[in-house]
Amino acid sequence: AYIIITASNGDKFIETIKSRAVTVQIGTNTIEEISSYLKSKYKHTEAEIAVAAQCCAGSIGRAEEILESKDFVKNRELAIDFIKYIIEKNYSTAYDIVGKVSKGDPMVFFATVSGILRDMAIYNAAGDGRLINIDKKDIIVRGASRYPENVLVRIAFIVEKAAGNISGNASKRQTLDAMIVMITEELAKW
Repeated sequence: AYIIITASNGDKFIETIKSRAVTVQIGTNTIEEISSYLKSKYKHTEAEIAVAAQCCAGSIGRAEEILESKDFVKNRELAIDFIKYIIEKNYSTAYDIVGKVSKGDPMVFFATVSGILRDMAIYNAAGDGRLINIDKKDIIVRGASRYPENVLVRIAFIVEKAAGNISGNASKRQTLDAMIVMITEELAKW
């Protein structure tokens, strides 16, 4: 008989298990592989599939859970509203949105915000031929016309850092609040 044990961190097993097991390292799926699989199975938009592929940490099962989640659409819409309010410098409403985001799983929120900021920078540099969130082109064009690529990229780094901090078990609310403050400081120059 063979017993197959899967784990994301094999170092956590006790020594008696590790000494009797053969370790086989398996890599994670790339974002492109996950996107391709999801496109073949689901009828979601390309933007929704891109967000799920970015949020799943290489796991196709997790990507499917994200797409099938009732909160997926809600969190993506919250992220889009957040971007709208940030572009308009309506920080108090953006702050209210992160309050809602902090009560759930913010990874879809972060992936959507990062993706739209990326699209704005790409739009400034190369036009709309490579946009992921093409269904939100109006927001992308508005943000791209208001801010140069370097500002959009710096804001994307702030968002990515906040996502990383929350993945590392930092307080959601405090991290999101700090993110708003840093974005506000960055946009105050414009």
